[in-house]
Amino acid sequence: MRFVTLLTLISLPAFAADARWGLRWRAPESCISAADLSAKVQERLGRPVFALNPDFRIDGVLEAGTAPRWKARLTVVSAAGDVLGTREVVGDDADCRALDARIAFIVATTIDAKVSAPPEPVAKAAPAPEAPRVARLPGAVWVELETDDPEATLYRHVGTSYGTVAGKAALLTTISKECVAPCSTFIEQPKSDFFISGTGVAGSLSFSLLAYPEGVKLKVKTGSSYLRMLGWMLSSLSIVSLAVGIPLSIIAAGRVDPHPGVQNPYGGLQTSLRDVGIGLLIGGAAGLGAGIPMIAFSGTKVEFFPLPAATTPLTNTSEI
Repeated sequence: MRFVTLLTLISLPAFAADARWGLRWRAPESCISAADLSAKVQERLGRPVFALNPDFRIDGVLEAGTAPRWKARLTVVSAAGDVLGTREVVGDDADCRALDARIAFIVATTIDAKVSAPPEPVAKAAPAPEAPRVARLPGAVWVELETDDPEATLYRHVGTSYGTVAGKAALLTTISKECVAPCSTFIEQPKSDFFISGTGVAGSLSFSLLAYPEGVKLKVKTGSSYLRMLGWMLSSLSIVSLAVGIPLSIIAAGRVDPHPGVQNPYGGLQTSLRDVGIGLLIGGAAGLGAGIPMIAFSGTKVEFFPLPAATTPLTNTSEI
């Protein structure tokens, strides 16, 4: 077994002891989760450090490779979005869980440099059974949002009310942002309806979390809101084209030629109406043929995978 820890590539400044921290973590399903990593870090520090609206955030990702087999990159980002430093942990063990203690130690020392180093493992031990999940508030549901689209966001329908917009009565819908992918968090008061949307992401159908009291993983395949908008515009114009083309074709077919048997070399009103009507019918049918598939295949799809009880973080935040 070989462990290598690459320390800061960019020197990290000293952080205030009372600074609030956030954690974003992405890893294969068989490796340590954001919830487990958060719990290990806070256990090592002996205090809760992760909170909403953090002053600093650690963005981490663990990926499989060949040599080394596993590589974890941890990047410190300020609240303003500035990158303050990067650390890496790599290992050649076949099981990525062998890196758990090292990763937790690096995260902990990034937050507080006075944390003592963990003892070197003597032998690979069987993984300890996971502790049962305990939510901070009764009824809260643990949700993990998994998707390849970083714009995918979990929203909640807060409520609907009547109000005025520009002096006119209007139906107002209030929504709240719960978490941005990838995220793992407790969702309090899950009785509301939820949906997935975001910048450039077509909104999904509304869904409920009440059927998953232990927790649920949401695997999301996003659709394009721009493609859906184009599909609706094309379909609407096609319907208008058909609505105009059908009457024109009927009128042209019902007109009587004022000179039966005599061909007018310059055409006539009947011919013009027929040509315009046929053109509108063909264009409308073609537009619908293209617009309807755009609408049908641009939607955002959500798959639900119930989660068993598992260790979760001590804080209730989408960015742990």
